[in-house]
Amino acid sequence: MKQLLFFAAIIFVIACNQNDNKSMTDQDKDAIKSEAQKMTESFLGLASKVDMKVFDLFGDTANYVGIADGYKLSFSDIKNGNVAAFGVMKSQAFNKKFEEHRVMDKETVLWTWNGDGMITFKNDSTFNLKDYSLTALLKNINGNWKLVYSHESFPSSSDFGPMLMKAMEQK
Repeated sequence: MKQLLFFAAIIFVIACNQNDNKSMTDQDKDAIKSEAQKMTESFLGLASKVDMKVFDLFGDTANYVGIADGYKLSFSDIKNGNVAAFGVMKSQAFNKKFEEHRVMDKETVLWTWNGDGMITFKNDSTFNLKDYSLTALLKNINGNWKLVYSHESFPSSSDFGPMLMKAMEQK
């Protein structure tokens, strides 16, 4: 009987939590989207300027998981990799093809972005990145939207890795 009550309590809690999004009005969802969108615009702006302040927009860094080009990365992996990459980059430009901010609940937004990128290196060479996609989970942590999970996809024909390594060698 105790086990039955325990499982009933778990089902009740799960059912209550799944209604968070349904209990929000469209106006509530639009306000959340607007707040999250300000953060993602800031993220892209800082990334465009190869500004390390972009990493201030990450949250729960101890538990952060990023997937990039098939590799599971920690926050430290992503930050250290970008420190090296940003060291040889002059700027990045992004051309959005698709973007969506999907409100999951009052504290969680799923951000999906797809577009093209252009990287300009300090040696003035450039690299066009076609059809780059990013899916990220944003959480409202202490009143600030933070990136807590990401998955980046590059086309299989992308030779970005070798191009980046060549630019780093020329540094």
